Amino acid sequence: MGRKKRRRTFALKRVKRQSSMFRCPSCQHTSIVIDIDRKAGIARISCINCGLKRTIEVGEEEEQVDVYARFYDSFTEGT
Repeated sequence: MGRKKRRRTFALKRVKRQSSMFRCPSCQHTSIVIDIDRKAGIARISCINCGLKRTIEVGEEEEQVDVYARFYDSFTEGT
């Protein structure tokens, strides 16, 4: 007599994705959206909740996380 076949279980590898929304330093909601225009070399940062808007110059290799870190540092430094 043969054995009953067992179902094999595979471990799923979860891919960590970077967030597209960031926390606003003004209103403390996760509502910051960053739009990077590589041709012009600028990034537009805007908060959906409180309406905060800034424009920052960016380099070719900077990502959204880098732009947000620079924005957050400049915002908290001024207050």
